[in-house]
Amino acid sequence: MTYLFSLNDKAGILATRQRRLNRLPAAGEQAGRLRRRGGWAPRLMLGLLAFGFAISVAPIVHPDVARAQDEPAAEPAPKPVPPKPVKNTKPVAAKPKPPGEAQKKEEASKEAAAAANPDTKFFLDLAKNAGAATCAGTYATLGGALINGAHFTVQTQTAKPDADKHAIEGVVGLTYNNPNDYSGPATGYLFAVPREKGCEGAMVRVVPFPQTCEVVATLMPKNGTPQPPLGGLTVYGIPSGQVILLPAGNSCTAITVLHTMQ
Repeated sequence: MTYLFSLNDKAGILATRQRRLNRLPAAGEQAGRLRRRGGWAPRLMLGLLAFGFAISVAPIVHPDVARAQDEPAAEPAPKPVPPKPVKNTKPVAAKPKPPGEAQKKEEASKEAAAAANPDTKFFLDLAKNAGAATCAGTYATLGGALINGAHFTVQTQTAKPDADKHAIEGVVGLTYNNPNDYSGPATGYLFAVPREKGCEGAMVRVVPFPQTCEVVATLMPKNGTPQPPLGGLTVYGIPSGQVILLPAGNSCTAITVLHTMQ
């Protein structure tokens, strides 16, 4: 569609625009109106700008850092104390005390009796030569009771050095020749050891009889007394010891045990 304007229409349009322009105040007059309406607006704008600036420059602290600043500083951990060395509380074995006067006299009496018999004197000299003079009398007495008139050989063992402070022991081979009692081989063992109150020792003799234990029982010394059986074995008591009969078929082994204690 085509619009046609006449000169009069154009003049009317220009007059309308001029009236609108006349209604607008001048720039100076507009500024004056703003000042007359009140001076609080500029001050409000300045206050808002200052508030925003304060917020922008305020430090921002992380919550974890703030809590760490509020909490007191932790005390340093105490240094570990090294454990104290444990002392060795293992009891020390007491050394045997030398025998008293009474024990020395008793041992001297045994030595005198052993020296009077060739068999016991052999064991007496054997102990002294081995360095075990303290219990030589006890060793000789037990040796004489072990061989009981048989031919014998002996092997002696002692501690070296300080043999006089330890046990002396011997292993004995025997040969009996008694047609009315027993003829044949036998063996034995003996020892003597120094103690606080003197010397102690023991001997064991093993004799294999070809007879039954019922026959061997009739050969017991008169001072032998029956004792309660030991595991089904016949036992006889003798002064300072026992005799045990061990059957083996039609034969019997007699085991004699003697001991001396202080």
